[in-house]
Amino acid sequence: MIVSTQSVELVNEFEADDLVIVNRHQGETVFERTSGEKLKSWLEDYPLGEVWKKNLLGGRPSK
Repeated sequence: MIVSTQSVELVNEFEADDLVIVNRHQGETVFERTSGEKLKSWLEDYPLGEVWKKNLLGGRPSK
């Protein structure tokens, strides 16, 4: 199933390893898998949706 969302609450319902983050790099679309192990220290203190909201996963507009 492919789901596109901006909902922090929906992201909280998944595990980090379930997500594929879509970013734009130099005009190209890039799909990247996240890693629960890579985010382990963040996920001890924050739900996955908050980690995403802090733009630590990508998939959000950059400044």
